Amino acid sequence: MAVEPGFRDGLIYRLMPPVEWDMAVASGHLPYNAHDERDGFMHLSAPHQVLETANKHYTVHMELMAAGIDPDVLGDMLKWEASRGGDLFPHAYGFVPTEAVVHRLAVRQNKEGRFVVVEAAG
Repeated sequence: MAVEPGFRDGLIYRLMPPVEWDMAVASGHLPYNAHDERDGFMHLSAPHQVLETANKHYTVHMELMAAGIDPDVLGDMLKWEASRGGDLFPHAYGFVPTEAVVHRLAVRQNKEGRFVVVEAAG
């Protein structure tokens, strides 16, 4: 599976609007969204899944941040479970601490309405 430029193999990613990163910094952990609360876990993506997930579930946002998480920090709270088309997706059963985030990327909708990586996020 091809990894899009900018994403780091070996990390898992959390998509969020930039304002949620500000909330994470203030609280010390990544916030759950409505889908996470409904399902009882935090939805994450492998590097090759991030842009497809953004284009499927986040089209109401023009800009997102992809927070690259060191999976080793999550320990037993990380589970890989079958989802879309049988592909295994990472799910965190608990709160992901902000110190687990080791890489950040800005992704934005292009003029065709598809998400693309635009830059490393501060």
